[in-house]
Amino acid sequence: MNRTTEQSQPPCLRILIIYYGALQTLHLLVLGRAGIRLWQMGTIGFPAPPPEGGWTPQTVPFLLALAGADVLLIVLSLVFVCGYFRNRDWNKEVGLLALGGFHVSALVFGWGTIQAGAWSAHPGSYTAMLILFIPVTILLGFVLKTVFTRTNTSIDN
Repeated sequence: MNRTTEQSQPPCLRILIIYYGALQTLHLLVLGRAGIRLWQMGTIGFPAPPPEGGWTPQTVPFLLALAGADVLLIVLSLVFVCGYFRNRDWNKEVGLLALGGFHVSALVFGWGTIQAGAWSAHPGSYTAMLILFIPVTILLGFVLKTVFTRTNTSIDN
């Protein structure tokens, strides 16, 4: 995603990348808060409110593993955002990994929390997460379109 000219970029690409960086920074802060809460209180609440009756013993390791993977993906995401704004040639590949991983993690999280009954117990919380995710899917669409329609190493030139 090498920015060669302002005219060659889709107008919303820069905004979507800023949004993605901000969302992932917020995500890291929320995961940090959840980790502190788990350490101090022994429970997982926000950002993943539990179903009626709480999380089952097998669900907690599932959520903790996803949180660990998310931390790594967040770091990769922030490298992508910085690489984009610094015109690094490698940022396309890093962006594909970060955005692809983000979507896989979100799908696995969604599947696991739906199966556990958390979505039916807290539809507002999980719908809000889903809405926050929509611009990232649009960004992935821009990146994938560029990858499959261009042969050069830049997303927008």
